[in-house]
Amino acid sequence: MQKEQISLIKYNKFLHQFQPKEQNIFHLAIVVEKYFYMAEIQSKALTKTIKKNFEQNGTDMSLSIYSYTAGVYALLRTAFEASTKLAEYFMNATQSAELTKFRRVNKKEICCEIIDVANDLIKHPIDSNTSDFFCEPGGYDSVGKIDFYKYSATDMKYFEIVSVNPARALSMAHNYFEGLSEIYIDCCRPCDAIHDS
Repeated sequence: MQKEQISLIKYNKFLHQFQPKEQNIFHLAIVVEKYFYMAEIQSKALTKTIKKNFEQNGTDMSLSIYSYTAGVYALLRTAFEASTKLAEYFMNATQSAELTKFRRVNKKEICCEIIDVANDLIKHPIDSNTSDFFCEPGGYDSVGKIDFYKYSATDMKYFEIVSVNPARALSMAHNYFEGLSEIYIDCCRPCDAIHDS
């Protein structure tokens, strides 16, 4: 569970140096930051709600827990979509091999831990292609693990528990955006690269 505020320190430094000619690109960079912090707000509310439920010795299956979980993943997904467009902009301007490698190395983990969860459990809890599977909110524990129950519409014996951890997803997103910021600042020289393009 999330214990303290997570700050995008390097990303903030990058934003203060970033002065592209196109204002829409600057605002795209701002979207990444804002959606990350909105996801953090949801994560804090989730942590507070879970803690309150366990302090009261309750097993309340409050939908607010799943609402906050959905908020974390949906907001992080939007932040990653904006970040992808921003990274592509930098790639076109700088042709940075380091940026290409960083994105490639992190893509699988980000997709599995955040994007796929946002798409499969939050955006499309009922499979829109085949309608063979559907998910519903399940259980949770005191350390931030949230379960979703996955059923089959065609196989009555099929049942799977899909566990997610929103605080871990937020931490992963934080590390990814901070890593990108280092590359933007140190390798891509954002201001020079954008002004020269």
